[in-house]
Amino acid sequence: RHKAMMTRCDSTELLLQTKIPVRAICGRQDAMSSVQDHEEIADNASHGKLSIIEECGHMTILERPHATTALLRGWMRYD
Repeated sequence: RHKAMMTRCDSTELLLQTKIPVRAICGRQDAMSSVQDHEEIADNASHGKLSIIEECGHMTILERPHATTALLRGWMRYD
């Protein structure tokens, strides 16, 4: 993993306590943060949801802007 990710604080407790909707968006081919990492984020949030964008890496909004925007719109409506 990259150095920035290795030194980042663990936010698991924050996710476990939050009551707000959390949308974890992951590119299937993300080499920096795996689908499993994003599954863990969604699973730890009481209102968490995982969305995977196919044929996409780490920069979902740049690589697949339409798919990412559609997911964010749904999240903002609490789908």
